[in-house]
Amino acid sequence: MSDKKERILRLYRGLPGSGKSTMAKQAGGPVFEADQFFMDGGEYKFNPKKLKDAHQWCRDAVEEDMMFLKPEINVANTFTQKWEFSNYLDLASSHGYKVEVYCVQGDWGNVHGVPEEALRRMSGRWESYEGETIIDNWKSTETPSLTGIPE
Repeated sequence: MSDKKERILRLYRGLPGSGKSTMAKQAGGPVFEADQFFMDGGEYKFNPKKLKDAHQWCRDAVEEDMMFLKPEINVANTFTQKWEFSNYLDLASSHGYKVEVYCVQGDWGNVHGVPEEALRRMSGRWESYEGETIIDNWKSTETPSLTGIPE
């Protein structure tokens, strides 16, 4: 038996308002989201021209925590297609992290005001991931928990 504690990278994916962030914050460990890049003095200021920069910032922050061997790291982004989180899978592999992927499908309200048409586009390009655990239909009146979720 090894003395080395297993390190975990949790990826939470889902449409805006599904509860990804809420669930990630409850899991333990730092939480990274591309949305954090757009926070300015406590106010969310989204700029679509900077979305690529936001995702690069998020990836870099995760890699930095991996270099410091943080035992648990959480990332909550929409990740509608597999290629959008493949770089996190690569990071986890190169830094010795186990990966858990959660597809979150709850109803927590669209706090960033993403237009309905954008939500339809995201939903239309959704790709399932074989190794994910689906968290289905949990509501904002519930307390989210990963306890008891099958691996």
